[in-house]
Amino acid sequence: GQITHRTTLRTNLQNGPPERFVQVHKSYLVKLDKIDSIEGNLLGIGKNKIPLSRTYKETALEIILKNKLLKDG
Repeated sequence: GQITHRTTLRTNLQNGPPERFVQVHKSYLVKLDKIDSIEGNLLGIGKNKIPLSRTYKETALEIILKNKLLKDG
């Protein structure tokens, strides 16, 4: 199910397990194990497409790749 919780993304990153989440846009924080695909500047999560902003793209892709390699290795 979906749970709505109002806090800032910065607070969520600081208080949550940072190894499980990545900020991909000023308005989006994504759980790493939910990412199904990357197509250009969009992340596929189930049937949803989440924008990957230029500001966060390089860092986010590094974190996503590192997570994928650790999971597979």
